[in-house]
Amino acid sequence: SNPRALGHGTLLDGRVTPGAAATAARGERHLLPREVVLTPDPNSGFGMTLRDDALGFLREITPGGAADQAQITTLDQLLAVNDVSVEGLTHEGVLEMLFAAPGPVRLLLIKALHRTN
Repeated sequence: SNPRALGHGTLLDGRVTPGAAATAARGERHLLPREVVLTPDPNSGFGMTLRDDALGFLREITPGGAADQAQITTLDQLLAVNDVSVEGLTHEGVLEMLFAAPGPVRLLLIKALHRTN
């Protein structure tokens, strides 16, 4: 298969790109993406709200909801849904991807160094 690059130095299949290795060798802080499988609740959905800016950042996490139980926070940035990058998609496009998936979804997330409102 031919995985698509997601930026941040990591490919969808989890391999680290040469650029990320060089960053690590220089001792710079580098955050690795993590995968979370999220099953929407029939009543409250995924338990998270995306910001409207199409950057994949999360605005709100519902306490006790599916995202909260999966330890997703507002410092997380969504990179991919079911191995499909969300880069370049509109807010509505990301929502369509999330809700088009039947059952659980695989989210690729990365922690932001700090929260940007």
